Amino acid sequence: MLRRCAGAALLLLLLGGGGGAPVAEAGRVLGLVPVPARSHFIAFERLFKALAARGHQVDMVSHFPQKAPSPNYTDISLRGTTPNFENSFSVEYVLDKHFFNLMQFIWQGSFDSCRKMLEYPPVKELVSSGTHYDVVVVEVFGSDCGYGLAHQLGAPAIGLTTLTGLPWMDARVGNPSPPSHVPVSFLPFTPRMGFWERVLNAAGQLYAVVGERVVGRRLTDAFLQRYLGEGAPPLEDLLRNTSLVMVNSHFSLNGARATVPGYVEVGGLHVDSQPGELPEDLHAWVEGAGDGVVLATFGSLVQAETLPGERLRGFARALGALRQRVVWKVDPARLPFALPRNVLPVGWVPQQALLSHPNVRAFVTHGGLGGVQEAVHWGVPMVVVPFFTDQRQNGLLLQERGAGRVVFYKDLGEDSLLAALAAVLGDPSYRENARRLSQQFRDRPQAPLETAVWWTEYVMRHRGAPHLRSAAVDLAWPQLWLLDVGAALLAILALLAAALWLAARALAEWRRGLQDASRQPWITISNGKAHYAPNGTNRPKHKTH
Repeated sequence: MLRRCAGAALLLLLLGGGGGAPVAEAGRVLGLVPVPARSHFIAFERLFKALAARGHQVDMVSHFPQKAPSPNYTDISLRGTTPNFENSFSVEYVLDKHFFNLMQFIWQGSFDSCRKMLEYPPVKELVSSGTHYDVVVVEVFGSDCGYGLAHQLGAPAIGLTTLTGLPWMDARVGNPSPPSHVPVSFLPFTPRMGFWERVLNAAGQLYAVVGERVVGRRLTDAFLQRYLGEGAPPLEDLLRNTSLVMVNSHFSLNGARATVPGYVEVGGLHVDSQPGELPEDLHAWVEGAGDGVVLATFGSLVQAETLPGERLRGFARALGALRQRVVWKVDPARLPFALPRNVLPVGWVPQQALLSHPNVRAFVTHGGLGGVQEAVHWGVPMVVVPFFTDQRQNGLLLQERGAGRVVFYKDLGEDSLLAALAAVLGDPSYRENARRLSQQFRDRPQAPLETAVWWTEYVMRHRGAPHLRSAAVDLAWPQLWLLDVGAALLAILALLAAALWLAARALAEWRRGLQDASRQPWITISNGKAHYAPNGTNRPKHKTH
């Protein structure tokens, strides 16, 4: 019965826009994805294909054009304007990206990609054509020059990030981000932090927010002033006009936090519930594994074969020691040794199709958010070997929920990896916890793709949806954090304290005056005799008659 209701609700949603909401008239949507990383692109691709399927005309500016034409979907390809990040990073290169220079890398690299996008002739032609857009969906990462293009086109802007949220992103929709329990994505903390972790998290958030303003925003603002011409509003004003942001997170995995209506969680947006069939050779390998299969991949950016000598050998020996068959994304031609018989090397991994296969028992991953969400969706326990960005935090979140184990790079070797795999494969609690987390992750009123489509059309229906805008967006940071109120209260308390101090001082002076007066010399005459008392001493006691 529950399945029938769910199916009927989904059908109603697809045909009529669920919950009685009106369906947006077919509009025109522009997507801007300047970062040359496929892992950033796939969420946009899923959303824009769904919008095109609903009759909207979609124009996508990215480095990844479609291989075959798609109805209502037009590519404006940036391919060749910037080197592609795919399979281009060595392990040594990413390990060098600690928190501080990672931030610099993101701000500078994103700005370069964004600038080249706006200077690209086909994009300039798009602007000069006068094409009307109902909404522009802008990638939120390290540079926001896409907001300048949205302003130039006179269209409302939606921000979409493939991360769980960036410290500098919350302010544009007035979303609270208290460092006491909202960890910065690039730090190895979960929402439950100890004292020193909260200290470091607060410092990291401050550095990220201030640094983005001083470095990333300054670069982008200076460029937009030249690009848009005289009288162009500052970037700060453009960001304040963000209609909403869609964030690649979900409270089941990333922890609960307070959010405003303009902050929409769409974690798992890229996950396909029907990922398709495996290629024949891979299907036969997986089906023929009596003890199951382990998938090992470091994603689309990092090359596994660039692990330093002994770590690479230890990694391969650990995989070879398993009873299970292993699918490993690695280039065997670049390995200085032969692979164990149970390991199948592949250059490309149909990751979602593999993770959805019931014979896959564990996932060895670098902890990239996309792969983690796919494994969570399908209930596959993980061993996470994180290198940089948000990977350490993702691994710790899984470990905290009992759905995975983390092996940090400094500990990576045959013994540590084998111990983690033995635990995940041999202890049934990991599989049970992974399945429980999967149920929590998937149990939503709408699938993440449907949520993203609904909110995009909502902004289109309501012409930017200015009523979603929190009053916090228009407050200066001293007002937002009530520093002005605190300063006023402190001033009032200081005035009261000063008044009390002055009153106490005056009272003390008055009492001292009385005491001094009582000590003055005096003369009295009694029974015809004069009595003298110096300094008020020996004052006679008067009898009452």
